[in-house]
Amino acid sequence: MADPVHMDANAPKTYDFGASEAAVDRLYALPLHDVPLQTLGLKKATMIKNAHLESVLELFRGDGIGSGQIRIDEIPQFFTQDPKALEEDVEILRRLAELESFDVFSLRIELRRINVDFTGTEALNLSPEKRAELSEYMASFTRPLIMKIYGQQQDASEASELIDLVRKPNREDAMRALKELADTLKIELEDVPKFLEECGDVFLSLSYFRDALDEVTGAIPDMIDWMNDLKDNFQVRSDPANQRVISEIASDLTDISTSLVGRFDMFDQRSQKLWDDIDPHAFENFRDFVRDHHVSLAAVLCGLTVKMKLWAERFPSRGGAPMKRIEFIKGEMLPGLARIKKRETGH
Repeated sequence: MADPVHMDANAPKTYDFGASEAAVDRLYALPLHDVPLQTLGLKKATMIKNAHLESVLELFRGDGIGSGQIRIDEIPQFFTQDPKALEEDVEILRRLAELESFDVFSLRIELRRINVDFTGTEALNLSPEKRAELSEYMASFTRPLIMKIYGQQQDASEASELIDLVRKPNREDAMRALKELADTLKIELEDVPKFLEECGDVFLSLSYFRDALDEVTGAIPDMIDWMNDLKDNFQVRSDPANQRVISEIASDLTDISTSLVGRFDMFDQRSQKLWDDIDPHAFENFRDFVRDHHVSLAAVLCGLTVKMKLWAERFPSRGGAPMKRIEFIKGEMLPGLARIKKRETGH
């Protein structure tokens, strides 16, 4: 029998940042197969955010061959079919490239703004696997409502499970509570499941963004420690400019993550209060409040995820020669970070 494998307690943490997930679940990737493009080759590509937070087309990706990326203005060099159709496609892609995140929740808002239609409704929904992964986060939002209806905890972390419980209440008290809820909201009892489905989607978006937040904020302290290790290196210590860049990036990452955590604390507080004194406008106000944050929240989390993902890929053992680290910090971490900070903190 083989010896048991022992985990090294000192081994660096591993981070995925959505790399193993379906493309539709990622903040930084937009599969183009559902975009109304006429050039078939383009529909097989994926628009992604690169390290500088620019939108580029990824034509292929694979182990050992890396990622084949081209800029939007380079498309005519690679696709020579119908020039008129290609020109129209490039115009659509330019509009998509302006978006700061490709998550399904902000896409629902932004696609209307830039006047781009998707051909498949499923393209704007998370995969079943991702929804299941978010069940623990969802439970924290659905629990207060279930307690309000049933008076005790029930198993319901998905919106569909929540709706099933409501459609088939197993106690008279639950039915009475549902009728009271319908009366309070001034809707018919049969409309409660539809209302809860909308609740579920809002809570799912918060769960999705909370998941992304937890991963990036979990990695940021490791990233800062990795940078600060350089301050003891002679080559770095003797160059004030390098010292300053490291300190500024560490400060910016701390400020951004602190602000993000504060935003989610605000969401949590408002969601907890939502069911305490529900009225016809309470959920609408909460829903609009969350959606007002979707685009900016997604932009910040997308930018951070791209940065931290690249760091984890380039330095999986958290090592690297000092000059290699400085080169990465200046060339990959720094570009676009000020924009992320301004998006989150306003300065």
